[in-house]
Amino acid sequence: MSITDIGSEMINNLEDAFFGSDSNMTESTQTTIDPFKGFNPFADDEFFQPRVIHDSETCKWIIQHKIAHLNIRLWDLLFFIPNTIFFSFLLFGYSKVKQRLQGMAATASGLMVMYYLIIVMMCTSTTRSLINMLLTMEMENSTSEKVGWVFAKFVYLAAEISILVITSCLGWIGKRGIGNSLMLGSIVSLIVCSIQLYLEINAPYYGYKIIHSGVDLYGHGGPVYQYVISGIFSLLYLIAMCLPLLPGNRHRMSGSTAFYSYCVPQFLLNMIAFLGALLVSANKHGGLCLTDFTSYFYYNFTPILIYICYIKQNTSFKTPNFLFAYTAQIDDNPDEGLFIHSDSLQSFDQAGSNSIIKQGSNFASTTLSDTTKAPVGLPGSNHTTTGLSAGNLGNGSLSVGLQSPEYVSDQDLLIQ
Repeated sequence: MSITDIGSEMINNLEDAFFGSDSNMTESTQTTIDPFKGFNPFADDEFFQPRVIHDSETCKWIIQHKIAHLNIRLWDLLFFIPNTIFFSFLLFGYSKVKQRLQGMAATASGLMVMYYLIIVMMCTSTTRSLINMLLTMEMENSTSEKVGWVFAKFVYLAAEISILVITSCLGWIGKRGIGNSLMLGSIVSLIVCSIQLYLEINAPYYGYKIIHSGVDLYGHGGPVYQYVISGIFSLLYLIAMCLPLLPGNRHRMSGSTAFYSYCVPQFLLNMIAFLGALLVSANKHGGLCLTDFTSYFYYNFTPILIYICYIKQNTSFKTPNFLFAYTAQIDDNPDEGLFIHSDSLQSFDQAGSNSIIKQGSNFASTTLSDTTKAPVGLPGSNHTTTGLSAGNLGNGSLSVGLQSPEYVSDQDLLIQ
C-alpha cells in the first residue's frame, strides 16, 4: 500500500467520523430520497396556473414575509403591536370607565355590553397574533393559522352585528333585546364563519398559496365568498343608515351623530373589501392590496372606532365640583341684594338711600330719591328716614324682609 492510499484512507475515516458513513444508509432509504418530491415547476407559471399571485408582489409579500432571525411573519407583528397597546389602555382604564358607565341609568346596560364586547375583541385579536407568531417560530402550519383567523372573525362579526342592533334599536328593544341581539349576532356569525372555515381548508384559493414553501395563507374563504359577504354587509349598513330617516322610525331608530360616525366607516370598509375581492376573483392582483387594507383596518381599528363613538363620548365628561361652583361677580357691592332684617327703622337708614332688591330671577334696580318727613307726633320732624312707614305694617302687608319675593308688588318695593 502506497503512502497515497494510506493518506486517502485516513481522510475517508475522518469524514466518516464527522459526517457519518455512506454505508449506514440502506438501499431502500436511498431510493426514497427525492429532492424534487412535491416540487411543481409550473406552480408559478400564469399559463398553467392562471389564478397564481407571485410571492414577489408587494401585497402578497407583506402577508407572508418572515422577519430574519425571528422567524415570525411581519403581518402578525403589524397586528400584534397596535392590538397590545389599545388592549393595555382598556385594562388600565377599566375601573374608571366602568364606574362612569354604571352611573348612567338610561343607557348603562347597552354601553356596558358594548364595552365588554370591545375588550373581548381586543383580547381575541391579540391572542391570535401571539399564538400564530409562536406557531410560526416552531413549525409553520396553515391549518392552525386558518382556524385562528376564522375564530377571530367569528368574535368580531358577532360583536359587530350585536353592536349594530343595540345602537340602532336600543330605544325600543329594551334590556331584554340586548341579550337577543347578542344571540342573533352569535348565530349569524357562526353560520358565516363555519362556511368560511370549510372553504379555507377544503377549497383554498390558489392565489394565497406561498409558491416557494407550498403553505396556504388565510384567504377569507376565497375571493368569491369574500365579495358576497362584503356586499351583503354593505347593504345591511346602508339600510341601517336609511331607516332613521324614514318618518315612522324617527323616534324608534337611532339617528345620532355617533351612530352615523360608526356606520359610515363600516359601510366604506365593506365596500372596499367587496371591490378588492371582486378584482382578485377576476385575476386582477391589485385587488389584494385592497383586501389587505380592509383586513388590517378591521381587526385593528374597529374596536377603537366603537370606543371613540360610544364609550369615550359618554365617559369623557367632567363632573363639576359643586362646593366651588359659585364665584362672586367682579363688581358686586357687598351691601347690594341683601334683605336687611331688623325690628328698628334705623337699620334702613344705615343701608343708604339706594337699595337693590332682587326678585326671583330678574334683578330689578330701584333708585330711591324721595324723602319724607317724620310723622306728626314723632320728635325731630325735620329728620328724614328711608324705609317702610309704620302705617304700611298695619295694613296687613308684610315687610320686604319677611315677605316672599313672589308676592311683592312694585308698590311694595318702593321705599318711602
